[in-house]
Amino acid sequence: MDTTGMTALRRDAYSLLERVPEDKLSALIDIMRGIEGLTPKKKRGENSEAFKRLQQLCRPVPDLDEKKELAEWREEKFGNAGAD
Repeated sequence: MDTTGMTALRRDAYSLLERVPEDKLSALIDIMRGIEGLTPKKKRGENSEAFKRLQQLCRPVPDLDEKKELAEWREEKFGNAGAD
């Protein structure tokens, strides 16, 4: 790879990339795609639309006692270990 005209930082990035094992590349690519600006606009738009649809599914739960629900879940899951 011709590295002339690259910044030192970019050369370092390429050097590190070349040392990443093949079986780890997909994870690295996922991370890189998650960085703002690296994901194509269409993909970000699709994610945004999916999030909007998900938000539309959210509904308030009337008369929900969160502390009671949590205590019951802890009792079911752990017995008395979750008691305060």
